[in-house]
Amino acid sequence: MNATNRNTSLNRQRGAIVLPVAFRFEGPVAQELRAGLCRAAAEIRRMAERVRIHRALRRMDLDEIRAVREVDWLREELVHQERNLSWIEFQNRQQREKLTDRLQQLAGGPQ
Repeated sequence: MNATNRNTSLNRQRGAIVLPVAFRFEGPVAQELRAGLCRAAAEIRRMAERVRIHRALRRMDLDEIRAVREVDWLREELVHQERNLSWIEFQNRQQREKLTDRLQQLAGGPQ
């Protein structure tokens, strides 16, 4: 396919502009447009990076909040279990005294 065929293939489409293959817009307006597009692209990249950083920071904050909540829950659970242990020790102490007394009665009584 030569350059002429390439140009004619563009002509087949409605509204196509026939331009030489190596044509490039030059001039102060084109340079300003390219510079503006580069600045806009750079700003978009900076914005995307800022969003990624904000999301990472937010994720860290949420992880920290979740960890603090879990530690608080575990502390409450520990207090609850310590109370349960105290109650069980109290009940066992009483039951142990009763059983020990009963054992002594059986050991000292008639056989």
